[in-house]
Amino acid sequence: MAVIINAKIPLLKKGYHRMTLPFGNQKLGDDDYLHKGIDLTGKTDVSGGYDDILAFADGEIITAGYLSDTGYWVRIRHTNGIITRYMHMKKGSIKVKVGDNVKKGQVIGSMGSTGNSTNRHLHFDISYPGNVVLKHGGFYVSSQNVTYVDPIPYVTGEKSIATSTATSKYTTGKYKVVKDVNVRTGPGTKYPRVMYKGFTANAKEQIKKLGGNPKDNDFPKGMVLTLKVFDQDENGAWWGECPTGWVFIKGYLVKT
Repeated sequence: MAVIINAKIPLLKKGYHRMTLPFGNQKLGDDDYLHKGIDLTGKTDVSGGYDDILAFADGEIITAGYLSDTGYWVRIRHTNGIITRYMHMKKGSIKVKVGDNVKKGQVIGSMGSTGNSTNRHLHFDISYPGNVVLKHGGFYVSSQNVTYVDPIPYVTGEKSIATSTATSKYTTGKYKVVKDVNVRTGPGTKYPRVMYKGFTANAKEQIKKLGGNPKDNDFPKGMVLTLKVFDQDENGAWWGECPTGWVFIKGYLVKT
């Protein structure tokens, strides 16, 4: 039975959210499967039923394209590596590209029925990196070490992804460089490198004392960094942010 969702944070521009399939275990014939998100339809009298889809929160576009199962779809990365996905969009409706920064409520495309879909709808889901332990259940950890959560409490405003954190073995504090590492402007190798001239005064002083060569444009072994923010790249690898920029952690830094 379809349910009308009172969406405090709208996903559809006209504000009408009719859920036709909820999050959780479902049956398809004799098989059980987990539906990782929710399916929504809008008013049929809006642009022939193709209502516009809105970004759930501020973030960066990390996917904007087509797959046979998702159809035309978009993925947005938010704080702490949280990902939202928007599937089955209308062909030719996607209004963003990979690398774009979007704002909450920005139109990213239109509802459709592309990919593995039989009726016009939006599949929307929220996932966290790692195994996130939730007090009230309602989560699933995939083989890719990703936790999918029921989007309804987030759409209705009971929970907020802005105040939720992903499980990480890394915590705020001082880390020592154990292998020369370069610095990026964001959490991943797709971001530009920060060269020596862009290093902080503290970083340059440490490099000088360690006998490092500024021409290498790396943080040398022995430097001590203060990391306060952590995020994952598109491959799930963890990065930490220091005053100069972002550095890859595993194999390069250890907590002091």
